Amino acid sequence: MLKVKRAQATRREALTTLSTTTEEKQVYSGSATIAEAAYSTAQSQLAQAEKNLQRTQVRSPVNGYVTNLLMRVGDYATAGSTNISVVDAASI
Repeated sequence: MLKVKRAQATRREALTTLSTTTEEKQVYSGSATIAEAAYSTAQSQLAQAEKNLQRTQVRSPVNGYVTNLLMRVGDYATAGSTNISVVDAASI
């Protein structure tokens, strides 16, 4: 999408004012700028998601058995919420 917007803006900029208006050139240039900003934002969000994934750890304080598993494939875990329980193997 970004490449298309850039190409359209470049194509319009190369045209003379006989074949296109100044306003149309500005509209296509603005669309390209907006697409560049959206792409930059998406890259930043991806980098943040990758950092968060690297920081993600699931640890149990004891050896045991998982019970009350409330998660399903595709669910999102949030910090501070209980999604599973672990029963200490030494207490059984």
